[in-house]
Amino acid sequence: PPGGSLKMTPPFVPETLLAAAQHAERLLDAAQEVDDKLSFVVVVPVWKDTQMWDFLENSKHKQGDTMVVKATEHGFCDGAQHCRPPNERHRVSSYDTGVFFLQTTKGAARWRVTDEIREELRVAMKDAVGSAKTVKDLEKRYRGKPEQKGKPEHGGKPREAVANEEKKAEKPKMRIERIERRDDALSAGDEGNGDNAGDEGGEKKKRRRRRKKEDE
Repeated sequence: PPGGSLKMTPPFVPETLLAAAQHAERLLDAAQEVDDKLSFVVVVPVWKDTQMWDFLENSKHKQGDTMVVKATEHGFCDGAQHCRPPNERHRVSSYDTGVFFLQTTKGAARWRVTDEIREELRVAMKDAVGSAKTVKDLEKRYRGKPEQKGKPEHGGKPREAVANEEKKAEKPKMRIERIERRDDALSAGDEGNGDNAGDEGGEKKKRRRRRKKEDE
């Protein structure tokens, strides 16, 4: 965008975070050259050992100190909110969060980043923690106890292996049922075909018994 006040929260992948920060810097440079108003509030994890963090810290458009919010003191809309009750839309953050205010000269004059604004933002982020106050509590509630993860089920067999065995056991039964239905239909059709019907019906029954033995 050539101008305006925007919030940016890129996916938490180091390479993507850096690319997003560089893109915002280019847009700010372009807006500054034409004396336009542009402002970014950049919300990222506090990963101080990444290029992204150094890039944002050293941006010439940065206004004031970086705002750091502890993980237990704020939350986000959960990516799995569609699987949760409506009152569990938010979740506690997995990381401390850094908030950078990047603005052109006219952007900084139009959207001033005051101490009151920073405090208002901090309070709003705290309201989004959700009922689980820590990531550990969140994991226990929605993903089971940590000690149960990866534990084999059904007598030491993984769930997938048991499902495959059950499917294999069903196949012979299905074949036998199909053969019996077919032979019954043939026998029923032969009952009214004359004097030879009894002999032919006997042969079909013998073939059916042989097929059962083969399938077993």
